[in-house]
Amino acid sequence: MSAERLGGAFDLLAAYDPDGGSYVEHAGEGATASPGGEWIGAADVAARLRTVGPNAVAIGALPFAGDGTLVIPAAGARRTPAGVERIGPGPTAASRSAGAAPAAAFAEPQLRELPAAEDYRAAVRDALDRIEDGELRKVVLARTIEVEAGRTLDPRRLAHRLRAVDPAAYTFAVPVPGGTLVGASPELLVSRSGPAVRANPLAGSAPRAGDPAQDRAFAEELAASAKDREEHRLVVEDVAAVLGPLCTELAWDPEPVLLETPNVWHLS
Repeated sequence: MSAERLGGAFDLLAAYDPDGGSYVEHAGEGATASPGGEWIGAADVAARLRTVGPNAVAIGALPFAGDGTLVIPAAGARRTPAGVERIGPGPTAASRSAGAAPAAAFAEPQLRELPAAEDYRAAVRDALDRIEDGELRKVVLARTIEVEAGRTLDPRRLAHRLRAVDPAAYTFAVPVPGGTLVGASPELLVSRSGPAVRANPLAGSAPRAGDPAQDRAFAEELAASAKDREEHRLVVEDVAAVLGPLCTELAWDPEPVLLETPNVWHLS
């Protein structure tokens, strides 16, 4: 895989092609893949990367169940602490605008909550009862908001807005069956650099506030919360149980620390 140095002002998101391309970025570092490339099962991608070359990269989305696939780009760009380099032959587009004028906000009839609020409250009550009975230790309940946009959404514009809100998050846009998956998360599942493996699980959260005193009160309440600290401990223990057999040495903070994002506080 060939590499060519690019200018420091190169914007990975501007080079992202929503028509089959992929993009991932965190705090300025990341990669973009042009459409095409070599798609390979996640279980086999590590071995394949070793044969491609030292600057090889794979981008994709992994489902909660199943293997998933990632793409090893034939062309794209990559930014590391050492700088920006082109991946593969051919031009890498960098002239697309990611900051077009925003469209009108969605109206209430365009939004649908799944499950409905009352059904979600019932699920919370059921989860609490099962935890109290000792049947469960931790439950993560999620809600979906479906949006009938009435227009085609631009994945690049969505990713641009998410990156602008929190440049330190892991922002991504990758093709999936039926469309494009766009998102941003402050949480690192796992990374590897040489022999070192790192994970940064987050669990427990509290809202941010515009008033500094109230904001600090929210943070201190979260840090002292027995419920949230137990929730975080369970996650750390589970991550350690998975990584432990694969490592010669594994260490983590004895106590969780506060991590601030623009929207919420987390235990990290």
